[in-house]
Amino acid sequence: GAAAGSVTGTLTNGSATGAIPADQPVALYVFDNFAQTNAITVTAKSDGAFIFPNLDFPDGRAFIAATRYQDVLYTSDVASVQAGRSTYDLPLSIYETTTDAAANVSIDRAHIIFDFSTSGTVRVAELFIVSNTGDRTLVPATEKGPVLRFPLPSGYTNLVFQDGALGDRYQLTDDGFADTEPVRPGTS
Repeated sequence: GAAAGSVTGTLTNGSATGAIPADQPVALYVFDNFAQTNAITVTAKSDGAFIFPNLDFPDGRAFIAATRYQDVLYTSDVASVQAGRSTYDLPLSIYETTTDAAANVSIDRAHIIFDFSTSGTVRVAELFIVSNTGDRTLVPATEKGPVLRFPLPSGYTNLVFQDGALGDRYQLTDDGFADTEPVRPGTS
């Protein structure tokens, strides 16, 4: 039969003033051949340690640990089942929050592509690589409010997004659009 074992991890708070909250739930998402097949939840101990015991490890299975803290979802790296292995460690970091974008959030790179292939129209695609060098997650000041704002030239039309829609993750502003997704600490 398939190998069996456990997934362990430690929840840490990456903010200088942060602590591990009491009774913090941690979920383990189980994927078989890239489709989610199960989710198991345990409570982290006061030192942040958590364990998911007695798991089956068939070929093609992968795991991600996740927790929601101050309304932001944090996830671990992915662990993929390897033959002969019975334990996997998935450390998980959480962070305190801030609404101050100026402090540590920057655009590392911006790619702007102009497409003149349609007569009378210029199609512009923009890709932004954002980093948060601080130790707090940037969140909206109001629920579902803007986190980062992006101005657009006046007269633009047909605004579309690769990974969301207006009214969902993205919002129209007076001079462009805003992204409501929290910016977790880290680069790119």
